[in-house]
Amino acid sequence: MNVQSNTPDPDTWGLPAAFWSSDTCDVAQHFHDLSLVIDITLCGDWAGSTYGTSGCPGTCEQAVADPSNFKCG
Repeated sequence: MNVQSNTPDPDTWGLPAAFWSSDTCDVAQHFHDLSLVIDITLCGDWAGSTYGTSGCPGTCEQAVADPSNFKCG
């Protein structure tokens, strides 16, 4: 599966196992009081511990503190 090889390609995944249309399912009755939590810890457990062997200069914290590293183009 391409997700396990770190190359996800949803176009190759086929049809979902289930789909509940809002025409036939009262979604608000079954799904409520939910929160979406997005963690953008840029130098957390994984990235912070692998940055030193990435070949990039400095530390992860220094790279994140430099605004020029976030410019597109």
